[in-house]
Amino acid sequence: MADQPAQTSERSWSLTERELASRLSWFISIRWFAGLTALLFLAVAWHGFGIRLTGPDQPLVRVLAAVLGLFFYNAVLVILVWAFRTRGLLGRRAIHAFANLQIVCDLACVAFIWHYTGGIENAFCILFIFPMAWASELLSRTNAYFHAVLGATMMNAVAWGEYSGLLPHVHLVRLVDQCIMDFVPPELYLDWAFVLMVCMAVAGGMFVTVFLAGTIAQRLRLRENQLEEAYRRLQTVDTLKTDFMRRASHELRAPLSATHMMLKTVQQNVADRLDAGQREMIVRATDRVDSLTKLVNDLLLFSRLENEVDVPARREPTSFDEVVRQTIELLTAGAETKNLRLEFDIAPARVTAEKEELTEIATNLVSNAIRYTPDGGRVSVRLTSEGGFAVLEVTDTGIGIAPKDLPRVFDEFFRSTEAKNAVRHGTGIGLAIVKKIVQSLRGTIDVRSTPGEGSTFTVRLPLSTEPPPPNRVH
Repeated sequence: MADQPAQTSERSWSLTERELASRLSWFISIRWFAGLTALLFLAVAWHGFGIRLTGPDQPLVRVLAAVLGLFFYNAVLVILVWAFRTRGLLGRRAIHAFANLQIVCDLACVAFIWHYTGGIENAFCILFIFPMAWASELLSRTNAYFHAVLGATMMNAVAWGEYSGLLPHVHLVRLVDQCIMDFVPPELYLDWAFVLMVCMAVAGGMFVTVFLAGTIAQRLRLRENQLEEAYRRLQTVDTLKTDFMRRASHELRAPLSATHMMLKTVQQNVADRLDAGQREMIVRATDRVDSLTKLVNDLLLFSRLENEVDVPARREPTSFDEVVRQTIELLTAGAETKNLRLEFDIAPARVTAEKEELTEIATNLVSNAIRYTPDGGRVSVRLTSEGGFAVLEVTDTGIGIAPKDLPRVFDEFFRSTEAKNAVRHGTGIGLAIVKKIVQSLRGTIDVRSTPGEGSTFTVRLPLSTEPPPPNRVH
């Protein structure tokens, strides 16, 4: 239950908020790598180059403590972000707050480590620049410049603090053949011109980084806002379309049912008073009403499937083979009227789904195969279990599908030219419904076809992991 508020909150996020949350998580992940890299550099410098830290307060211990501190506050950030996300509180303001917090902590950590690894003698002062890129990515330009000022202030405080003697200086030396040599001149940190040059160069690099990264980030945010606006419009149009389909379908259902009943009444009670032409008109009208009724039912089902909230959630292990057998029994009569050879090979297979969903899949595929196969053709239905999947294959020797139409065959309301020529009336929504059901069941569907030779539709659904119920003995 704890994850439900988070799911509800994240569904309402804008594209910008999703991107900000993704970047925040990415920067937290990068920090683990940065800490490990710092330990690796220390090991390489110590053992590979013989560099030693000389100064008061055990500088190496303090550096290691700072790296451990980085791991600690990063773990705290992970826990806090997880807690806010779980409670549905991770909005834009929270993301910005976490970003500001982690950048301040990063700058403080860099300043501390830089001070105890030589200060102005250490060329890794460029590490002050990296948090500026993160600030420009996650925060406004004003906030990014604030962090640039903060970073420059921290760096100058360390450099000039050592210069003035307010902070102890750690000198870098090298251990070569058991002899200690200066890595850099020991009085370098007291050279005010050198200190000023380094501080100005790195501080300038911070502000240039904020300017360049901020400019790029601003343009990206503009594109994100445009995409978000377009996405909102598409969502609005899609919602209006779904509502229209649902309402129109409901409004049409009642008059169609009444019309169907009246036509059936005419067929049963007054057919003997009509001539052959009039009876034919009644039959054709009944067929058209039946087609419209099927279209209405398909529209209702399709609008339900498009709205995830309305998709049936009461799924349980169901015998797919039983559903396929029942479907074949119902459609055999239609195949016989066209003198089709209906072949089937059904193996036991259980999938987690509602029976109505499986019935919709099997009925659409088999009925389409029968409808679009010329008289005297063949329709083959095969159900097997392969690699943890129930595999349903429906093959026909029908009209086939042109290569140019294959990518659109599962689009709603699409009917190929061959299909329109073979069967005049059709909804063009059956295969779209099948695909949506299959996807909701975490399965796949594909088609192979050769024009004039036939088609093969293949559905793969994950097999149920629950054992079948025991047979009851009466």
